[in-house]
Amino acid sequence: MEDPPEFYRIMSLRLSRALGEIGVNSWMVRKRRRTFLMLEAEGTISGNLQGFNSTKFFFGSQSEGTTTPGLNSDVDILNCEHDINIMTALSEWTAGMENYLMIKEEKCSPQHYLLQEIRQDSPEPAVNPSNMFSVVDINGRVLHANTEARFIMKLISEGTNLPYYSSGPSHSVNKMFDMVKAYRRRSLPPECLEWFERPRPGHWPPPGLFREVRECGCFLVPDGHFDSLDKDVEWRISPSLIERTLMFSMKTLQLKCYVVLKILKSHFINPCLNNIGKLTSFHCKTALFFAAEGMPPGINILSLFESSLHSDVASSRLKLVSFFFCHNELERAADVLNDVERRYDDSVQAVCGCGNMDPFKTEHHKPLCTTSVLDNDDVLLTNKTALCVRYLGHEASCAPPILRYEMVRGIGEDINHRNLNEQKWMKWAVVDALPYLYYLQYLTFRGLGQRVGRLQAIINLGNCILDNSSYSQIYHEATFGNLLGALL
Repeated sequence: MEDPPEFYRIMSLRLSRALGEIGVNSWMVRKRRRTFLMLEAEGTISGNLQGFNSTKFFFGSQSEGTTTPGLNSDVDILNCEHDINIMTALSEWTAGMENYLMIKEEKCSPQHYLLQEIRQDSPEPAVNPSNMFSVVDINGRVLHANTEARFIMKLISEGTNLPYYSSGPSHSVNKMFDMVKAYRRRSLPPECLEWFERPRPGHWPPPGLFREVRECGCFLVPDGHFDSLDKDVEWRISPSLIERTLMFSMKTLQLKCYVVLKILKSHFINPCLNNIGKLTSFHCKTALFFAAEGMPPGINILSLFESSLHSDVASSRLKLVSFFFCHNELERAADVLNDVERRYDDSVQAVCGCGNMDPFKTEHHKPLCTTSVLDNDDVLLTNKTALCVRYLGHEASCAPPILRYEMVRGIGEDINHRNLNEQKWMKWAVVDALPYLYYLQYLTFRGLGQRVGRLQAIINLGNCILDNSSYSQIYHEATFGNLLGALL
């Protein structure tokens, strides 16, 4: 007998929560990305100060925030050298630089090119090898071999008595760090342009993201095809920066799906396959991109909320929850509610900009919030304040029914006696963040059939009255009373 659909909904929610608890959540993803972008800047500046004309990039799961402790993901470090000019035509030749012309032949493996050396004093093919990593092919062309990084890392390994690790284009003396040497090409080769031109059924990537990834360019990495006779002189196209830009545009829920794919790959699928046929993270990422391309255009209703999630601890996130609830996306609503409850600790200060908050009544103000104001610390202020949740008239379809009633505060003759500001205000619905969090938890857990969570939400909402500290930060008492009455 097949399990009912409700079973899958509950298991999906549990899986999502488990992933969030082991680090696949919006907070940890942002933290990882910010950390590795800082490391990139630090590594690039440090190298430039030492005289190296290069840029350092950190790619892969660690920098994307798409890993968990059990996956044991390494760190992919790509060092892009800028003293090299990569050309697709001799008209792009630059005097005084090392110039290499990209050559694509029938014998070249897919996504691979040969690099022909061009003279530094004239836009003409070199005749004689310029260094030990130059080779002359049967046609008399001087080609740039891809063996330099391998040669140097082996010397370091021998000199330091450290083990040597190699995988594809990476060469390292530490198995947790993949070191890759690369050259950058600003314009995209035909292999990459095909991705931009093929038809897509959905809305992703949006036009702005398309423009951004077009500017990323691509890298040439020293990695010949394993089955090629010319593997020592082939250079592979690597769109790593494009991939990272696309991954950074993914929502947390999509990243969780990607991590689940990688867990299945590592622990269930690959142990049954041989080395050549094993799946890689790139296969999982490609599947994720295809799935995202097929998503319906309506998902951009959602982007309006998610684009403003970092205004404070709770208000925008709770509006996102109500959007999910109104569209029967209860598992996603529960995920965001768990995130808000984790953020809303005892140090968070409720702030009302509706005129109900006395700025001189400070006995219940939280220390961290006060400190952030005095120190002009915007980041701390954002993380320690909870604004009122406000719905405008045109957002009524994204609010639960009880708040829609708040938007109709009068009928008949009394409306004619309001001034302009009152007419505008009386069409809104505004509620304090903390009681609204508990009310949305009640609605969500009731819909999911989670009796314990629903009862706890009722208790928490009642405690907003019993606890003096919490009640002192209730600024919309009438609306709070309506929420409480709806649960009793």
